[in-house]
Amino acid sequence: MKDLIKKLDPFSKRFAKFLFRAFPDWKRYLSVKPFNEDSEAGYLLVNVPIPAKGLKFIADDRDYLTISSNGEVIVSFDFYHDHFDIFSEKENFNNAVEFIKEILNQEICAAAVFSEDKWRASTKVRAGEMPDLSYYLDCSPTSHEIYIRSWRGTYDQKI
Repeated sequence: MKDLIKKLDPFSKRFAKFLFRAFPDWKRYLSVKPFNEDSEAGYLLVNVPIPAKGLKFIADDRDYLTISSNGEVIVSFDFYHDHFDIFSEKENFNNAVEFIKEILNQEICAAAVFSEDKWRASTKVRAGEMPDLSYYLDCSPTSHEIYIRSWRGTYDQKI
Protein backbone atom coordinates (compact mmCIF):
# COMPACT_ATOMS: atom_id res chain seq x y z
CA MET A 1 0.00 0.00 0.00
CA LYS A 2 2.68 2.51 0.99
CA ASP A 3 4.55 1.68 -2.21
CA LEU A 4 1.47 2.61 -4.24
CA ILE A 5 1.00 5.89 -2.34
CA LYS A 6 4.64 6.79 -3.10
CA LYS A 7 3.88 6.49 -6.83
CA LEU A 8 1.13 9.14 -6.69
CA ASP A 9 1.69 12.71 -7.82
CA PRO A 10 1.64 15.34 -5.01
CA PHE A 11 -2.02 16.33 -5.54
CA SER A 12 -3.11 12.69 -5.49
CA LYS A 13 -1.04 11.95 -2.37
CA ARG A 14 -2.79 14.76 -0.52
CA PHE A 15 -6.20 13.57 -1.67
CA ALA A 16 -5.40 9.92 -0.85
CA LYS A 17 -4.52 10.92 2.71
CA PHE A 18 -7.83 12.80 3.01
CA LEU A 19 -9.89 10.04 1.35
CA PHE A 20 -8.41 7.16 3.34
CA ARG A 21 -8.82 9.04 6.59
CA ALA A 22 -12.57 9.00 5.86
CA PHE A 23 -12.65 5.49 4.33
CA PRO A 24 -9.63 3.50 5.60
CA ASP A 25 -10.97 0.16 4.34
CA TRP A 26 -10.84 1.43 0.77
CA LYS A 27 -7.04 1.39 0.61
CA ARG A 28 -7.31 -2.12 -0.82
CA TYR A 29 -9.10 -0.71 -3.89
CA LEU A 30 -6.36 1.79 -4.70
CA SER A 31 -4.53 1.65 -7.99
CA VAL A 32 -2.17 4.14 -9.58
CA LYS A 33 -2.68 5.19 -13.17
CA PRO A 34 0.27 6.81 -14.95
CA PHE A 35 -0.32 10.13 -16.67
CA ASN A 36 1.49 8.78 -19.72
CA GLU A 37 3.97 6.05 -20.56
CA ASP A 38 6.93 8.19 -19.50
CA SER A 39 5.52 9.17 -16.11
CA GLU A 40 7.04 7.88 -12.91
CA ALA A 41 4.17 9.33 -10.87
CA GLY A 42 0.50 8.72 -11.48
CA TYR A 43 -2.92 9.62 -10.22
CA LEU A 44 -5.18 7.84 -7.77
CA LEU A 45 -7.89 5.51 -9.00
CA VAL A 46 -10.17 3.77 -6.49
CA ASN A 47 -12.90 1.36 -7.63
CA VAL A 48 -15.20 0.45 -4.73
CA PRO A 49 -17.66 -2.35 -5.56
CA ILE A 50 -21.29 -1.28 -5.25
CA PRO A 51 -23.11 -3.72 -2.93
CA ALA A 52 -26.31 -3.85 -5.01
CA LYS A 53 -26.06 -4.80 -8.66
CA GLY A 54 -27.92 -2.26 -10.74
CA LEU A 55 -30.67 -2.66 -13.27
CA LYS A 56 -29.04 -3.32 -16.61
CA PHE A 57 -30.30 -1.43 -19.63
CA ILE A 58 -27.18 -1.89 -21.67
CA ALA A 59 -24.19 -4.19 -21.48
CA ASP A 60 -21.95 -1.91 -19.43
CA ASP A 61 -20.21 -2.61 -16.14
CA ARG A 62 -20.98 0.31 -13.83
CA ASP A 63 -20.93 -1.64 -10.58
CA TYR A 64 -18.23 0.49 -8.96
CA LEU A 65 -18.03 3.80 -7.20
CA THR A 66 -14.99 5.23 -8.93
CA ILE A 67 -12.85 8.00 -7.50
CA SER A 68 -9.95 9.52 -9.41
CA SER A 69 -7.58 12.44 -8.94
CA ASN A 70 -6.20 13.26 -12.36
CA GLY A 71 -5.72 17.00 -11.78
CA GLU A 72 -9.13 17.20 -10.14
CA VAL A 73 -11.22 14.84 -8.05
CA ILE A 74 -13.91 13.00 -9.98
CA VAL A 75 -16.48 10.76 -8.27
CA SER A 76 -18.44 8.43 -10.56
CA PHE A 77 -21.48 6.44 -9.52
CA ASP A 78 -23.25 4.41 -12.17
CA PHE A 79 -23.74 6.71 -15.19
CA TYR A 80 -23.36 9.92 -13.18
CA HIS A 81 -20.12 11.65 -12.25
CA ASP A 82 -19.25 14.90 -10.54
CA HIS A 83 -16.10 17.04 -10.68
CA PHE A 84 -14.60 18.60 -7.58
CA ASP A 85 -12.20 21.21 -8.87
CA ILE A 86 -13.00 24.38 -6.98
CA PHE A 87 -10.37 26.85 -5.88
CA SER A 88 -9.74 25.64 -2.33
CA GLU A 89 -8.15 22.20 -2.22
CA LYS A 90 -9.40 21.54 1.32
CA GLU A 91 -12.96 22.48 0.33
CA ASN A 92 -12.59 20.45 -2.86
CA PHE A 93 -11.54 17.32 -0.94
CA ASN A 94 -14.19 17.84 1.73
CA ASN A 95 -16.97 18.27 -0.84
CA ALA A 96 -15.90 15.09 -2.65
CA VAL A 97 -15.91 13.04 0.57
CA GLU A 98 -19.27 14.51 1.63
CA PHE A 99 -20.71 13.61 -1.79
CA ILE A 100 -19.42 10.05 -1.39
CA LYS A 101 -21.03 9.83 2.05
CA GLU A 102 -24.35 11.01 0.59
CA ILE A 103 -24.14 8.21 -1.99
CA LEU A 104 -23.26 5.59 0.64
CA ASN A 105 -26.09 6.78 2.89
CA GLN A 106 -28.45 6.63 -0.12
CA GLU A 107 -29.29 10.31 0.17
CA ILE A 108 -28.16 10.81 -3.43
CA CYS A 109 -28.96 8.47 -6.33
CA ALA A 110 -27.78 8.41 -9.91
CA ALA A 111 -30.38 8.91 -12.63
CA ALA A 112 -29.63 7.90 -16.20
CA VAL A 113 -31.73 8.44 -19.31
CA PHE A 114 -31.79 5.87 -22.09
CA SER A 115 -33.48 5.95 -25.46
CA GLU A 116 -33.32 3.11 -27.95
CA ASP A 117 -30.91 1.28 -25.62
CA LYS A 118 -28.44 4.17 -25.72
CA TRP A 119 -27.36 6.35 -22.85
CA ARG A 120 -28.53 9.94 -23.40
CA ALA A 121 -27.93 11.82 -20.14
CA SER A 122 -27.40 11.45 -16.43
CA THR A 123 -27.80 13.50 -13.29
CA LYS A 124 -28.01 13.07 -9.54
CA VAL A 125 -31.27 13.04 -7.62
CA ARG A 126 -32.25 13.05 -3.97
CA ALA A 127 -33.45 9.62 -2.83
CA GLY A 128 -37.17 9.12 -3.33
CA GLU A 129 -37.52 12.14 -5.63
CA MET A 130 -38.02 12.33 -9.37
CA PRO A 131 -35.12 13.77 -11.32
CA ASP A 132 -35.60 17.01 -13.22
CA LEU A 133 -34.35 16.03 -16.65
CA SER A 134 -35.99 18.81 -18.64
CA TYR A 135 -32.58 20.30 -19.36
CA TYR A 136 -31.32 17.02 -20.82
CA LEU A 137 -34.28 15.77 -22.81
CA ASP A 138 -34.44 17.08 -26.35
CA CYS A 139 -37.65 15.27 -27.19
CA SER A 140 -40.70 13.89 -25.44
CA PRO A 141 -39.84 12.28 -22.09
CA THR A 142 -42.18 9.43 -22.96
CA SER A 143 -39.66 8.17 -25.53
CA HIS A 144 -37.06 7.70 -22.79
CA GLU A 145 -36.50 5.23 -20.01
CA ILE A 146 -35.13 6.66 -16.79
CA TYR A 147 -33.10 4.45 -14.52
CA ILE A 148 -32.46 5.46 -10.90
CA ARG A 149 -29.80 3.68 -8.88
CA SER A 150 -28.95 3.86 -5.19
CA TRP A 151 -25.96 2.43 -3.33
CA ARG A 152 -27.75 -0.49 -1.66
CA GLY A 153 -30.58 -0.74 -4.20
CA THR A 154 -33.31 0.65 -1.94
CA TYR A 155 -34.35 3.35 -4.43
CA ASP A 156 -33.53 1.54 -7.67
CA GLN A 157 -36.26 1.88 -10.24
CA LYS A 158 -37.02 2.10 -13.92
CA ILE A 159 -39.40 4.83 -14.99
